[in-house]
Amino acid sequence: MTRNYEFKLTQIFTPFRQRTEKYFGAGLLTALLFLFGCLPVFGGLLYSYFSNDSIPSRIVLVLTGVLSLVLCTYLLLTYQFVSMLLLDNPGFRVIDAFKECRLLMKHNRRRLLYLLLSFLGWDALILCSFGLAALWIAPYKNQTFVVFYLDCTGELERIPVRQYG
Repeated sequence: MTRNYEFKLTQIFTPFRQRTEKYFGAGLLTALLFLFGCLPVFGGLLYSYFSNDSIPSRIVLVLTGVLSLVLCTYLLLTYQFVSMLLLDNPGFRVIDAFKECRLLMKHNRRRLLYLLLSFLGWDALILCSFGLAALWIAPYKNQTFVVFYLDCTGELERIPVRQYG
């Protein structure tokens, strides 16, 4: 819809019916990457457990927690658009999409972090409304990320803007 293509509601699941294994593989690889990012905090938890919850073990736990947070944030910022790359490039293998996403986000991570942080207020509103506000906020967020992805790929400048009125 952002590219001004004709859109029908039945097209929503078409890519997933045709290339299910790619999306499943991308999801599995993403989950494994985030599990890798959480390894430091798991190690800190084990250390804390076996050292009888002493002060140094709490310090180790906090430090490993911060390290895991940094690693997971880096992975989130680097591989946010893997599924969009798979949609745009049907010939890509899963690993190709991850490589291309890493290259695409090389100089855009800070901008994406700023964008994610700008939605914290909206996310708080979703929590306060017990998820009801997500009916309006989730499509807005998704569209914002699509426009950001198109900006990162350089395609946004080539899309003609419709004039209404």
